[in-house]
Amino acid sequence: MAHPRIAVLAITGGPGIVAMGMKSGKKGDWRWRGNPPCIVDETADLVKAAEDIINGASFDYNLPCIAEKSLIVVESVAESSGAANANLRRAAAKPADTDKLRAVCLPEGQANKKLVGKSPSAMLEAAGIAVPAKAPRLLIALVSADDRGSPANS
Repeated sequence: MAHPRIAVLAITGGPGIVAMGMKSGKKGDWRWRGNPPCIVDETADLVKAAEDIINGASFDYNLPCIAEKSLIVVESVAESSGAANANLRRAAAKPADTDKLRAVCLPEGQANKKLVGKSPSAMLEAAGIAVPAKAPRLLIALVSADDRGSPANS
């Protein structure tokens, strides 16, 4: 936070880390509450972005509050972005599978504590979805920005 080349902070986590950020004297966004988004736009190196997002979001099965929880991709690069991460051991859920995963992972809009910190394979199995031969490191569900089934939009 103190590095002179850091101009703006996006803080996630508990009150202690937020207080540190607020005391830094830098501009910042303190509202993410452990659910940091990742935004990919036309300026991104799409292959590097895909690698970094998958590495960050799959680390420790996405338990740390600093790990990417949602991904926002601008429409102009959405198709290219998908192609860039096609071979990075992630599984993109089909729309029907997204509903199955949501039902088992987020019953009544709340995290299923039995699946928190579990592997993507365990989540697929719990939802009754076939697990690929090469187990995915990350599950990706494509939803529209106004998806009312998403807890973020409820």
